[in-house]
Amino acid sequence: MRKPSFPSSPRNSALIQRMNKLPFCKERDSRSERALSIIEMLVSVSIVAVLSVLGGSVYSSASQKAAMSREVQAAKVLVTAFNVSAADNNGRYIRGFDEEAADITLPSGELVSGQEARRYPFRLAAYFDYKTEGTILVNKNKAQLEEGFDRIYGMSLCPALAMNQSLVGGVYTRTAAARPVELSNADQVLTTQAEGVSLLAFVSGGFINGTAKVDGYFNATPPYTTSKAVNWGAKVGTWNASSSVMNFGNVDARYGGKAVSAFTDGSIKMLSMSELADMRLWSKQAKAEDKPDYTYAAAAGGGR
Repeated sequence: MRKPSFPSSPRNSALIQRMNKLPFCKERDSRSERALSIIEMLVSVSIVAVLSVLGGSVYSSASQKAAMSREVQAAKVLVTAFNVSAADNNGRYIRGFDEEAADITLPSGELVSGQEARRYPFRLAAYFDYKTEGTILVNKNKAQLEEGFDRIYGMSLCPALAMNQSLVGGVYTRTAAARPVELSNADQVLTTQAEGVSLLAFVSGGFINGTAKVDGYFNATPPYTTSKAVNWGAKVGTWNASSSVMNFGNVDARYGGKAVSAFTDGSIKMLSMSELADMRLWSKQAKAEDKPDYTYAAAAGGGR
């Protein structure tokens, strides 16, 4: 209902004031105030929601960049230690897996033996004073390992960075006759004598323990090898952020589709899965032949 309109005069002003005190006038003003309050509240809620989304996105991006920076630093430490190990052993890189490896006593007095000593992490750790935080344990994998593994076993199995052990450093294993054999061929770089050849030494690794993802693994499988019925390099076009690392050589492109990649020359790069599917990054022979889909034949004297 509209308020009556009167000509302006002292008498009319008094009348208007009295009319403004009538119930129907108060009710209209109250309704307007309530409507305004609801609109203001809805606008405020919308603004808060938008800011929350934007803030969460910014926080997530900053958090991922910080995690990536920590893993890059870990890769620098590992590849430096890898080269120091070679300098300490007449140019021979530390093996990725060594069945002849001796037991290791950590500064804490803990004994590392068996498979735990054969994998690379604790043998290489001697070259960075066994400081596992920020080298083997980086970002999420520490908490992930605490949930499902014995501490020493977990660190040996799932360091944050996987080693290209088949083609850099090599594998020393036992045959059926229990004789130690160096699984080596023309594809590998075992020593620093391979002048001008810089190959992938470490890359962000991943593992599935039951149904749980772990951000780390000790060995990265090359994209093309005769040991696999289906090579991950051939299906890299199907990779997406939800793909299982077990189907892609335990390589984990966890930083916006890229993986931390450390090379024997000490360089660190962020590479996508399609870039890492290039065998010229992994194999000396693939590089020599300039063949990105070169297939590595383990312990068979070469690839094709």
